[in-house]
Amino acid sequence: MATSPNTTVSNEPTSRIALSKIAVGTIVGALAAAAVNAVVFFIADAAGSFPEDVLVESPGGDPAPIGVGTVIFATIFQLVVAGIVFAVISRFSNRPVRLFWYVAMVVLVLSLALPFTISDAPGDMIVALLLMHLLAAVIGVGIMTRVART
Repeated sequence: MATSPNTTVSNEPTSRIALSKIAVGTIVGALAAAAVNAVVFFIADAAGSFPEDVLVESPGGDPAPIGVGTVIFATIFQLVVAGIVFAVISRFSNRPVRLFWYVAMVVLVLSLALPFTISDAPGDMIVALLLMHLLAAVIGVGIMTRVART
């Protein structure tokens, strides 16, 4: 197939993505990722990976053990922030889905350091948190971008 220098061959939209698509993708992606992370948490907690004596700063400000509510809140909050970033990117980029994936993967890599900052966290807790970070990114960003392309 011959293309001229000004022709773009891609399956990705080259124009703005409707905010409604980003909003729907964000809601569905955040809820799906939160549900999966809750399941991972319950499995890991049943295996003893989340001891009650390991405390982290909670949204209320007082240190508390990680619970399923914290996992769900953190997953949804982070993906709502990602949805806002996606909306901003879609306003300024000719390739918003591609750029959003790049940004999301950089943020994911940076976020993988966070579980290691928890004092006295056992190794299995860190592994469970790393898995939850990966699942939230892949599921949440995957759904957001899939909905955006429809």
